[in-house]
Amino acid sequence: MLVAGAFVACGNSGPASETTAPTCQPTGTSLTITAEDFAFDTYCLATLPNQAFEVTLFNRDSQAHNFLISTAFGPGSPIKFQGDPITGPGYTTYHISGLPAGTYSFECSLHPVRMHGTFVVEAASSASAPAPTPS
Repeated sequence: MLVAGAFVACGNSGPASETTAPTCQPTGTSLTITAEDFAFDTYCLATLPNQAFEVTLFNRDSQAHNFLISTAFGPGSPIKFQGDPITGPGYTTYHISGLPAGTYSFECSLHPVRMHGTFVVEAASSASAPAPTPS
């Protein structure tokens, strides 16, 4: 299945000589993320506030992975969304209710130490949050 729609823009917005962190800006409400070798292919996703959105998870591993959004990374953080695991190779699309503007965390709840990142919810014209660096 090919997912059509706008995707997030994550990249360094400045000249190569600058040492700023990459930015993560929303460009729509259809997002994709890939799980492979127990890692996600991005450390930052973004969408627009108060609008339903979808996240398509492509799992290239034979182990199960899922997608979870919480208010912060770590045990005990309030969960805003938790998708069912999918065993790969395969994919699933999660349909998620809109979230208020803010910075959240995303992770695979089955492998959170290795598979997590920042989830930015902001208007497309807002200043963007720096994308976290891999830990």
